[in-house]
Amino acid sequence: MVGFRELFQNAGGIPLNIFVRFGSDNRWHFHKCLEVGYCAAGNGELSVQGKNYPLEKGTLFLVNPYVVHSIQNQTADFAMTLMQMDFQSYEPLCPGITNLDFHNVISGGLSPERRQTLFRFISAIVFEVSNQYSGYLLRTDSLLRALAQFLVDFLTVEARQARGPRSAESDRIKHLIEHIDVHYNEDWSLDELADMVGLNSQYLSRLFKLSVGLPLTKYINSVRVKKSLPDLLDSKKTIAQIASQHGFQTVKSYYTAFSEVYDLPPGKYKRWQRDMQREKKRLRPVENDRQLNELFDDLFSYLEHSDMRFFGGYGLSRLGEKAGARQA
Repeated sequence: MVGFRELFQNAGGIPLNIFVRFGSDNRWHFHKCLEVGYCAAGNGELSVQGKNYPLEKGTLFLVNPYVVHSIQNQTADFAMTLMQMDFQSYEPLCPGITNLDFHNVISGGLSPERRQTLFRFISAIVFEVSNQYSGYLLRTDSLLRALAQFLVDFLTVEARQARGPRSAESDRIKHLIEHIDVHYNEDWSLDELADMVGLNSQYLSRLFKLSVGLPLTKYINSVRVKKSLPDLLDSKKTIAQIASQHGFQTVKSYYTAFSEVYDLPPGKYKRWQRDMQREKKRLRPVENDRQLNELFDDLFSYLEHSDMRFFGGYGLSRLGEKAGARQA
């Protein structure tokens, strides 16, 4: 089941989008803003800069601006909360903040104290926007500013300078990614792709790998592999037909690319998916606010024994009231 529910979108001038996604979007993509995700249910996988990270209930992850990534579910009940924060408006308050990179994958790489503080910030913001008590915009703005300061103080990796794409270069990479997503099964040369975005072929190769974390050829093959999945899983086409229709010159090249992406050859992957489907339980729709809050119970647990005033959210004191009301 794939679904989507928006919780917050740039309300009150706050540079923040929050939504809940059920299922996943396998497309490779990037954002011009910082994205923080929380796995609220099920299991999935985050692919970023050539590496795969398992997502399970309670996992928090962060993806920097302009970093290409994809997220896929491995169980039918997979659900996640995604926060997208555009710090451009904070540039006058913290010069250089839009050029900072932060730790990409959070849960396993922080001290317990910093990890808990980060979880509390995220849970406090999600609590405010999902319940919308009186004054929640003021509290959300306060929390987001405090979270930005926490990230700058404790989670900064380094400033993004020549390492990552910016301005015109980022637009060229974005245009190329969008073109590949639509025309992935066509046959191109590196020179043709370079001409399309107005760059030297050698420079494009270096820039693309720097931006995406994968060589351009491997990226194209990974897109072709992921686009081939519906045919592999749901059709009676042969492997040779699937490989040809999705841009591969030979069956061997399809097998090689597929194994690089999924660590299994196509046939074994198909059998594994079928076995997993037998064990899946369908995710029940989130029909009302009570079910939505049940989805967040694990996340909100980070607030139950904390000093709410420290996080700037007096409305959070109602967390206990709401928990009691749900039990009633």
